[in-house]
Amino acid sequence: MWMMRLIGLGVAISLLAGVAGCSDGRASDVEAARDLAEQGHAAAQALLAEAYYFGNGVEQDYVEAIRWARLAAEQRHPVGQALLGEAYFFGNGVGQDYGEAVRWSGLAAGQGYAVGQARLAAAYYYGLGVGQDYGEAVRWAGLAARQGYPAGQALLGHAHYYGLGVGQDYVEAVGWLRLAAEQEDAGGQALLGHAYYLGLGVGQDHAEAVGWYRLAAEQGNSFGQALLGEAYFYGNGVEQDAGEGVRWSRLAAVQGDVIGQTVLGEAYLLGSGVAQDHREAVHWFRPAAEQGGTIAQGQLGHAYYFGRGVVQDYGEAVRWSRLAAEQGYAAGQALLGAAYYFGRGVGRDYGEAVRWSRLAAEQGDARAQGVLGAAYHYGFGVAKDYRQAVHWSRLAAEQDNAVGQGVLGEAYYFGRGVAQEYGEASRWSRLAAEQGYAVGQALLGEAYYFGRGVEQDYEEAVRWSRLAAEQGDTRAQGVLGAAYYFGRAVVPDDVSAYVWLSLAATAGDESAQALRDRVAARMTRGQITEAEAQARDRSP
Repeated sequence: MWMMRLIGLGVAISLLAGVAGCSDGRASDVEAARDLAEQGHAAAQALLAEAYYFGNGVEQDYVEAIRWARLAAEQRHPVGQALLGEAYFFGNGVGQDYGEAVRWSGLAAGQGYAVGQARLAAAYYYGLGVGQDYGEAVRWAGLAARQGYPAGQALLGHAHYYGLGVGQDYVEAVGWLRLAAEQEDAGGQALLGHAYYLGLGVGQDHAEAVGWYRLAAEQGNSFGQALLGEAYFYGNGVEQDAGEGVRWSRLAAVQGDVIGQTVLGEAYLLGSGVAQDHREAVHWFRPAAEQGGTIAQGQLGHAYYFGRGVVQDYGEAVRWSRLAAEQGYAAGQALLGAAYYFGRGVGRDYGEAVRWSRLAAEQGDARAQGVLGAAYHYGFGVAKDYRQAVHWSRLAAEQDNAVGQGVLGEAYYFGRGVAQEYGEASRWSRLAAEQGYAVGQALLGEAYYFGRGVEQDYEEAVRWSRLAAEQGDTRAQGVLGAAYYFGRAVVPDDVSAYVWLSLAATAGDESAQALRDRVAARMTRGQITEAEAQARDRSP
């Protein structure tokens, strides 16, 4: 019976198998082997080495295992050579040394021993102790696989699955993975489950996928644990159970699995299965992001952009979002587009904003659709096109995106790309305003001020206009200045009127400039000086 030891590398599968066992673990066999081993019999030395290495019939003792394995290996016994190769590979009983692992595994492989062949294949596949060479990996894995050795079958299946060293062929991959999985190879079970989940080389079947994930996970395979955790967390192929999702994801995450770390980060971000904790979310997203995990990179960028779980840092937000964006991740592209649009963490560049936002918008990302709609509405980075603006803004607005709602409200208010309709304008503007979006607040304030689409209400006009004005919105500053000038829902105040009207005028609002000049005509020189100082303090 083959005995295996597995190691997880990245989000691939555990393919690095152990040496063969030829003992059933009885103490009597071990003592019989010891007598022969001490007489110099290589086969007995190899068996005794295995017994100590795996704790079969004796207490596990790597040092003693290495002593007997070396004696057998020096007599060219392939089991001794393969076991010695495994010991060097994992640093069990000797200092870890991939070069020595390859040397001893190669000697066993050269004698046709499947365990050595599979170990050598894994070394070539991952470039451990030897230059990475997928072709050589496939050659050695094939030799082991055709002898029925599960680690070789699993690696050969992995190679076909991802097209590494051989043409990508999902059907062929599934065939080899199934052979390995049915021999309880955890890596083969995990990847076979993945094939069922995606329907690659086999009919899609999420429940079947979960069954294979579980078998791998229960053997401690990090990839299987991660996939099982993900299945529970999102309810794919099994009844949704965030707590179970977190449990399995954590087991994978502490082994360094990217999927496990990412799902655990999502759990803390959302407060699903665990108490919400943005710092803990960032803690798990970061190692996944550093390993190239696309979703984790996007989430880490998001955390830095909004200062959730970390100190707000637009530069870091852009860095991580760009890494995710360049891998085609919509949320990363959307955040990068927004950064270029607003000039946060990067120089403002509407052309780049439109480019990245379009890529994400076409994948259905609401933030990107909102930015793209605004770009078309205002002609930023693209020719002004109100119909396109309405198209993208509506898609975003219906996903509760504030920018999309604000721009759509503006489109209805002025009849740009749609028939003018103040009621619809107020409806969409309110949705945006309640999310704190200045454009929506300003338009809603103006609607209340003039009674357009809503009953005229100066108190509401001042309330919404002030919120937007303090964010620097020109329209709202003009309305708020007019309210102070005419004393509508506020005590008339020429200084405050001058301040807000001056800010709007500086931004190019001609009507605000005209009204400011009127208020200035009735102010003293001292009042104007005070108002100008306040306006400077409020200037961006």
